[in-house]
Amino acid sequence: MNRTQINQTARRRIATIAEQKGITRCEAKLPGCMGEAHAPAHRHKRIWYYDKADNRLSDFDQWIGCCQNCHTRMEKDARLTETIFVEVRGIEG
Repeated sequence: MNRTQINQTARRRIATIAEQKGITRCEAKLPGCMGEAHAPAHRHKRIWYYDKADNRLSDFDQWIGCCQNCHTRMEKDARLTETIFVEVRGIEG
């Protein structure tokens, strides 16, 4: 499976999980939050996931529902991203 297919499969799984768990609002809730969760943010940069045998890209503890504004802020700040993930999903482990 190539990266595009991996991303598409993961995005479908994320959408299913979000629906099952009722995640419709941004979980980051940073200043300027738009509210709606349309852009799942990942704990790590995507490249981190590609060499994992079990493709953890869609694992529930590896993403949160985000609005575009919060996603963009998190994308630019790894410390902020980890802080939010610890608050929302807990310590990675």
